Amino acid sequence: MRRRTRTMYMVPLSLLCGALNAHAEPHTWTLAEALAHVRERAPAVLAARAGIDEARARLRGAALGGQQNPDVDIAFGPRSSGTIDLDLGLAQRFDAPGSRPARRAAAAAAVDQATALAEQRVRDRLRSVTLAFIDAAWRRERANVLNDAVATASELADVARRRFEAGDVAGLEVNVARASLARTQAEHQAALGDVRAALAGIEALLGVAPGEVRDIEAASLPDRDITAAVGSAAAQDRPDLRALTAAGREAAEEERLARSHRRPVWGPAVRYSRDEGDHILLGGLTVTLPAFNWGQEPEQAARARQTRIGLEVDALRAEIAAVLHGLVAAYEHRRAALDLVTREVLPALTDNERLALRSYDEGQMPLADVLVIRREVLDARLEAMARRRDVLATRVAIDFESGVLR
Repeated sequence: MRRRTRTMYMVPLSLLCGALNAHAEPHTWTLAEALAHVRERAPAVLAARAGIDEARARLRGAALGGQQNPDVDIAFGPRSSGTIDLDLGLAQRFDAPGSRPARRAAAAAAVDQATALAEQRVRDRLRSVTLAFIDAAWRRERANVLNDAVATASELADVARRRFEAGDVAGLEVNVARASLARTQAEHQAALGDVRAALAGIEALLGVAPGEVRDIEAASLPDRDITAAVGSAAAQDRPDLRALTAAGREAAEEERLARSHRRPVWGPAVRYSRDEGDHILLGGLTVTLPAFNWGQEPEQAARARQTRIGLEVDALRAEIAAVLHGLVAAYEHRRAALDLVTREVLPALTDNERLALRSYDEGQMPLADVLVIRREVLDARLEAMARRRDVLATRVAIDFESGVLR
C-alpha cells in the first residue's frame, strides 16, 4: 500500500517536471516563440486564467434549484407525569420570484468579465515581452557597436605608440589614446552587462529558468497600415472594454436581483408533535415579509455601480481614441527622424573614422581631432539604434492600444 501511494504521487510529479523542463535547454529565442510561450505557458497568464474557474464556480452555484436549505427544529422534554413530549418541525423557503434568473445572469456576466480580464492580462504580458525583446536587441546591437569601437580605439592606441617610438609625437598622446581605449572597453563591458540584465528580464516575464534565454533574435514587426488603427473595430473590442461592459451587465442583474427582495418569500412547513400520547401532524406556510429590509442598499449600490461603469467605459473609449491619434503622429515623426539619420548622417560619417585614423598615422591630423571624430561617429551609430528602438516601441504601443496585439 505504501509503495502504491508513492507511485501515485510520483506520476503527477514526473509529468510536472517534464512540463517545467520542456524549455530547460538554453537556446536562442525568437519573438514569435516567446509570444506563443506567453499565451500557452507563462505562469502569470495561467494564474489569470485560473480566475475564470472561480467565476464559473459561482455560476454553478447560481444554477442550483434553490438557494435556501430546509429548516428543521426539534424540541422534547418530560412532563411531571413521566411522559415525554416531542415537537418536530420542517420548513422550506423558496427563492423570491425572479431572483434565480437574475442570479444566473449576474454570474454569467462575472464569467465574461473574468475571461476578458484574463485576456487583458495576456495582452499586458505580450506587450511587456515584445518591448523587452526590442530593448534587449537594442542593447545587444549597442554592445556590438562598442565592440567595434574598442577595435578602432585599440588600433588608434597602436598608431600612437608606434609614432611615439618613432619620435613623431610626445608620450602625452600615447596616454590619451590608451585612456580613450580603456574608457571604450569599460563602456563595452557595461553594455555586455546590460545585455545579460535584459535577457534576465525576458526570462522573468516568460517565467522560465535563469539562463534559459541564451540569446534572442532581432524583433521584427509585420508591416501594416497604422493609420487604420484609429477607430478600428479591434480597438472597440479590447478585453478591458469587454471586461467593463460585462461588469455593467453584472451590476444590472444585481439590481434586478435586489428588486426581487421586495416580494415576500414563502415556503411550506410541516410540524409533528406528541401530546399526552396523541400524535399531532400540522401543515402550514412560512412567509417572510419584506417589511423593513427589501434590498434597498444592494439595489442602490448596483444602480450606482452601473453609472460608474458607464462613465468608465465612455472615458476609456475617449482615451483610446486620443492615445491612438497621438501615437500615430509620433510614429510618423520618429520614422522620419530615423530615415534622416540613416540616410543623411550615417553615410557621411562611415568613412570619416577610417580616414581620420589614416590621417593621424601620416601626421596630417592631431589626435584630439581624431578622438572628436571617433566620438561623433559612435554617437551617430548609437543615435540611429536608439531611434530605431523608439520607432519599434511606438509601433508596439499602437498595436496594443488598437487591440491588434492579443
